[in-house]
Amino acid sequence: MQKENCPFCNKENLMSRTIREDEWCISVISSPWFRTGHCLVIPRRHLTTIDELNGNEIGAIMKELGRLARHLDQGYGSGIMQKVPTIASREWR
Repeated sequence: MQKENCPFCNKENLMSRTIREDEWCISVISSPWFRTGHCLVIPRRHLTTIDELNGNEIGAIMKELGRLARHLDQGYGSGIMQKVPTIASREWR
């Protein structure tokens, strides 16, 4: 997908749904939700595959996933977070 057509590169689309952002990634409330509390953690840089992530991006994304897991589990109950291997499994099949 080209950057111009990427829904994750459209900052205006993400602005109202942004939970937190840093130098490497942005966490947003998903639209549409697949279940209550569904969120996405997106690298700031446009990528085509997960293999393109650099070490800084991987570290920041994992740290943010941990933060979201703690907060969502407190708010919605244990087990609300979808685990990372599900996200990456599309690339590994």
